[in-house]
Amino acid sequence: GDYRNPGWFRHPPGSQAYEWTGALAELRRVHDGGGQSMPLERPVEAPVGVQVRKPGGHAGH
Repeated sequence: GDYRNPGWFRHPPGSQAYEWTGALAELRRVHDGGGQSMPLERPVEAPVGVQVRKPGGHAGH
């Protein structure tokens, strides 16, 4: 049940992050990408009207 600060912790080898200084791999470009990923199941018709009402409440009472 002792939860006091145990002090510094020695990280296991290979588990601590470090700055990469090596060469980066060549990026692969996709030239035919873009557009819509997935076509719509059905076309969008008219915008849908939504009515929002702020709840009345007992605030401050």
